[in-house]
Amino acid sequence: MRADTGRGENPMRRALAEEYVGPTEAKARAAAAALIEAWTRDAAQAVIAPASSRDAILAAIADARVLADAADKPFEIEFGEDPAIVDRPGEVVFVVLRAAGPDGLHGTRDDRAFSFRGDGSMGEAKASR
Repeated sequence: MRADTGRGENPMRRALAEEYVGPTEAKARAAAAALIEAWTRDAAQAVIAPASSRDAILAAIADARVLADAADKPFEIEFGEDPAIVDRPGEVVFVVLRAAGPDGLHGTRDDRAFSFRGDGSMGEAKASR
C-alpha cells in the first residue's frame, strides 16, 4: 500500500512544490529588497505609503526579471498603504508578493505569498486574496 493513500497528496506535485518554494522565497526576498531600495532612493517617495508611489517604485526596477518567481512568472505585487511605515518600518507591511505556484496560475491552492515589512523583514501573508 502506498504511504500517501488517504491523504490526497500527489507525491510528484508535492516534490515540485518543494523545489519551487525555496527558490521562490529567495527571489521574493531579492525582489522586496530591490523594491524597498527603489522606494527609499527618492526622499519624496520615502515619506509616503508605498502604495502611493507604486508607479515610481516599479519604474525604478531596471530588470523586470527581479520581480518574478522561480518559474519566471511575475509576482502579483501589493504595496502597503499604511503611512506609519515611515516611522515604524519594522512593524508595517511594505509589500506582499504573490507567486502563482508551480501550476503558473494565480488564485489556486499552490500559490505562495510573501509579506515584507519596511525594514525588509519577512512576515506572514495569505496566498489567496
